[in-house]
Amino acid sequence: MKIKVPKVRSKDGEPVNFRSALVPPYVRKARSLEEALLWLYLKGVSACEMEEALSILVGPEAKGLSVSTVARLKGQGKSEYDAWRSKQLVKYRWVYIWVDGIYSGLRSE
Repeated sequence: MKIKVPKVRSKDGEPVNFRSALVPPYVRKARSLEEALLWLYLKGVSACEMEEALSILVGPEAKGLSVSTVARLKGQGKSEYDAWRSKQLVKYRWVYIWVDGIYSGLRSE
């Protein structure tokens, strides 16, 4: 995704360095984009269709996100899942609360 840095000048005409509050300088790919890739994969979008899906969401700048990128993120997600699954929970005390309910938009009259 290409990001254009605006040319900003102060009131006295001196140039001002612009720093985005959303994207750190020199970042090529945001972490949220990687999470979106993994989420799309988990929702059933195949790795081959990922570029098309991202071009709809992000725009044509999504090119360059290859199948190997998706495979790498999938492997990273699997390793995080395996680490979470093997975490020992014996030292914690857990309380379970089960809540169930139904919401209907229909009014009973």
